[in-house]
Amino acid sequence: MVVALNYFFKPEAFNVLIGIILLIVLVAWFVLPLKITNKTFWRIGYQTLLVSFFVNLYLNLAFYPSLLHYQALTQAAFYINKNNPGKLPVAQSGDVPFAMEFYLDQPLTNINTDGTGPQPVKPYLLFAQTDIINGLKAKGWQMQHVKTFERYWISRLKPGFLNKNTREKELTHSELVIVK
Repeated sequence: MVVALNYFFKPEAFNVLIGIILLIVLVAWFVLPLKITNKTFWRIGYQTLLVSFFVNLYLNLAFYPSLLHYQALTQAAFYINKNNPGKLPVAQSGDVPFAMEFYLDQPLTNINTDGTGPQPVKPYLLFAQTDIINGLKAKGWQMQHVKTFERYWISRLKPGFLNKNTREKELTHSELVIVK
C-alpha cells in the first residue's frame, strides 16, 4: 500500500534520506525477526511492530507533510507570519477561520462573503476563495494580488486527488490580497 501510495501521490516531502530510513526498516522487517527468535509467535509480533513502524514513518515523514501543503488556511497563516512586516490587519472570508486563527501571529477579522459588515482599517490583507475575491472585485473593491494558494479538503481524500496526474482537477484556489 505504501509503495502504491507513493507511486501515485508522489509526495514532495519524500527525499533520499527518508527513502534510506524506510529501506533500513524494510530490511529489518525481513531480517531482524529471524535473528531474534525462532518462535513463530514472536516473529509475527516483531514483523507486525516493524510494519507499523514503517507505515507510520512514511505517513509522518513524507505523506502528511506533503498533504498539508493543500490546507490553504494554514499555509496562508504561515505565509502572512513571514511576509507581513508592516503588520497589516488580516481578514478572512468564506472559510471557517479556526486553522488560520490558530497559526496566525495576530488577530483575525472574519468578514462576510458579500463584503458587508465590519472590516479592518484599510489597507488590510484579505484571504478568501478565488470566487469570493472575484465577486468583491466586481463590486468595485480595489485589491492587489499577493499570493494564490492551492486548497483541498484533506480530511476527505479521494483517488482523483491522490493521483498526482489528476490532482489539479480536484483543487480549488484561495487568494491573499491587499484591500486598498
